[in-house]
Amino acid sequence: MSVPTWLMLNYQVVGEDKDQVLLNEIAEERARAEKELSETQRIIEHLSKTQSFRSHTSIIETLDQLGGDDISIDQFNFDSKGKLELTGVASTRAALSSFRDRVDESDDFKSVDLPLSSLVQETESAFTMKITLK
Repeated sequence: MSVPTWLMLNYQVVGEDKDQVLLNEIAEERARAEKELSETQRIIEHLSKTQSFRSHTSIIETLDQLGGDDISIDQFNFDSKGKLELTGVASTRAALSSFRDRVDESDDFKSVDLPLSSLVQETESAFTMKITLK
């Protein structure tokens, strides 16, 4: 084999090796990009789901506004089924009854359950109210 032929063949082999290395790098970069895209899509899906629910803070703020000065809310317990148990003290029975009615009439909540036992005491009425969120 003559030197020019050997150089041409060697150049071709080296060129093919470089092409293969380049193809491997492209395949690795594509795999990284696909993995990153998949992770980004998972994050977007998660954020989309959580944004459809109201934040606990906004629910508490709404209840605080509905309660006014006569209702002191002491504890909140949210569950994963869209229910909230609210514990507190009302200055009077009438204030507690009125609070229950305002929560029930609010478009933010589906239903309200206030046991009659919470309405026994005339003043400083301790209560536990169960609210179903929309």
